[in-house]
Amino acid sequence: MLTIQGSQLIVDRTVSTGQYSRHNFIADWPVPTAQDSEKGTRIHLRLMGETTMIGIKIRANGETTAPETWHRCQPVT
Repeated sequence: MLTIQGSQLIVDRTVSTGQYSRHNFIADWPVPTAQDSEKGTRIHLRLMGETTMIGIKIRANGETTAPETWHRCQPVT
């Protein structure tokens, strides 16, 4: 689960502070995984609408990952 509250990015209870604007968010990637163990990785999130967001990871060496599209989960009833 990923939550953005103002300048805070929250991923699995880990909080990172970033640069926030109305449709963009850039922050240090807070949860390193086997694929993202490199220090200095940042994430750039762009809101594309009410339910869609694009994410790109920017590695310390300047390399970027392919854009990843995320969709808001539907409420469980």
